[in-house]
Amino acid sequence: MNFGLRIPTPELPDRLDELPTDRLLVVACPMTDRSNMARSYLAARGFDVKYLQGGLLGLMGRLKGGKAGDISTR
Repeated sequence: MNFGLRIPTPELPDRLDELPTDRLLVVACPMTDRSNMARSYLAARGFDVKYLQGGLLGLMGRLKGGKAGDISTR
């Protein structure tokens, strides 16, 4: 099941029309650096956006053993 779009940060300027403007966007990358840059870029263009704190690798670590209770965004 695919629940999101995969748009690399360098492609964002050319693909903004693919993003919904009527809901919260959560951006993620393996760590957090690129996703935070993408969040800043999208927020400056009026999107309601957050990034996954700790990135996808951090999320995987929190999900191991059923420890999904402390997932946050910024």
